Amino acid sequence: MKKSYRILFGLLCVTAMLHWGCSDDVKGASGTDGNGTDGTGTDGTGTDNGGDSDNTTGSDNSTGTDNTRSTDSTVYCGTADVDFSNQIPTVLLLIDRSGSMDAGFPRDNDPMRWDVVKDALINETDGLVLQLQSDVRFGLSLYSSEGGGSVPDECPILINVDPALDNYAAIAQPYNAAGLSVDTPTTESVQAAAATLAAITEPGPKVIVLATDGDPDNCEDPDAHNAQTQQMAEAAVRAAYDNENITTFIISVSGDTTPEHMQRMANAGQGIDAGEPNAEWWLANDAAGLEDAFNTIVNGVRSCIMDLNGEIVTGKETSCNVYYEANGQKTSLTLDDPNGWRINTPSQVELLGAACTAIKSSPEVKAHVACDCDGFNPDVE
Repeated sequence: MKKSYRILFGLLCVTAMLHWGCSDDVKGASGTDGNGTDGTGTDGTGTDNGGDSDNTTGSDNSTGTDNTRSTDSTVYCGTADVDFSNQIPTVLLLIDRSGSMDAGFPRDNDPMRWDVVKDALINETDGLVLQLQSDVRFGLSLYSSEGGGSVPDECPILINVDPALDNYAAIAQPYNAAGLSVDTPTTESVQAAAATLAAITEPGPKVIVLATDGDPDNCEDPDAHNAQTQQMAEAAVRAAYDNENITTFIISVSGDTTPEHMQRMANAGQGIDAGEPNAEWWLANDAAGLEDAFNTIVNGVRSCIMDLNGEIVTGKETSCNVYYEANGQKTSLTLDDPNGWRINTPSQVELLGAACTAIKSSPEVKAHVACDCDGFNPDVE
């Protein structure tokens, strides 16, 4: 036990002894006989070391009281408040800026697909990035190419903003200034996005949200839109998931994409193998549907994982009181209940089901963990 916690414990025990008594695991040093000045622990619970039976010669034993240490080592100092914070997700918005994004959405005479996607994300009043920038580490990658990788063209051509909290202004400026290009090198752009996310060292889930209006080509053949280029893009999102634990969510901004390819992309991006239930992907048919898709995805990855400032002691898990508080009301949660909480590691807990939904639904909702002193180890750094 650290020195600071020994001191704190001693102060707590002095107070607690006035009411209930308080025991400790720390023994005083024993003298060689019953007459040593340190023959008992400083807490008066050291064992009798065989000196005078009435202990009158020991400088701290003059009362003649029984020095036998109690076998009860329970700490009766109440509960320890455990501070924790959400693991902030990192979301990289990977947006297709190929030439076909100038088509009307959803119909030819409607606003361009490009503008509708941009408005959903960075509208200065209610755009997704503006609303959640303090809760989500947003980054941006606008991708395209012009003629693939032939010299001197760059492929992919990316307009990037590194992920960060409170990143609305940094994202809005280049996004508003960007125009459309030509091609759709999705494979290479996913690989670049995955490399950006892999470099993020902060805890929390990492996510690519890919919004595209067409099937992919690639840098080698910018005119190819075939089974091979589809397979390459599917392999890229699967590699990001398998190698870097990066999840990719798919939004189709038009009916021009191949549904089977979109489904395979969604499955690969979420690590789902053949024969397992399909992952969800979003076909946005109008501006409201597109906005709903972005909101559903990003709110879904806001984490309900909480890092503790110590460790829950093995075998003492049920000593912890976990609850969330909303509108002045506390809702207690049960360990391993589908709508309660679970222990991921001794220093990490996760809220589940309805509890997680409540945490995500409003920034005003707070969650707490409190453990008995006997069930929480504050010595862990």
